[in-house]
Amino acid sequence: MRTKKLVSGLTGVAAMLVALGAGCASEQPQVQVQTPAPITTPPTPGASSYKDGTYTAQGEYFTHVGPESVTVTLTLKDGVVTDSRFQGTPNAMMSGRYMQMFSDNYKPMVIGKSIDGLELAKVSGSSLTPMGFNDAVAKIRAQAKA
Repeated sequence: MRTKKLVSGLTGVAAMLVALGAGCASEQPQVQVQTPAPITTPPTPGASSYKDGTYTAQGEYFTHVGPESVTVTLTLKDGVVTDSRFQGTPNAMMSGRYMQMFSDNYKPMVIGKSIDGLELAKVSGSSLTPMGFNDAVAKIRAQAKA
């Protein structure tokens, strides 16, 4: 008697599983469509939206004691910085210290880099001087546009 109840109970469970499976089978399958990555053309060597040459601009920034300015000179070849010069003209003694720290250490972050993405944040503890540098670079980009 117990075996008969167990078999009929299992038969009921099997029937429910078949019914649930049938319900799932009637649903539409999920289809994922992947969009192919856009095809980009690699830059042509020698093609740049900047004219080759040496450009100089003055960059401005503000400190808690007042305005400061720096002069930046960049040499470009195919839109890449091949040389750079930096000169700070500090109004405050502390600014002069930070400008010197920047000047001593910024070149590895600039030489060999595209002018398009060139933007510095903090260099050797100097966080405001790079703002003046970035201002000058923006002006140089405008000067060098082909």
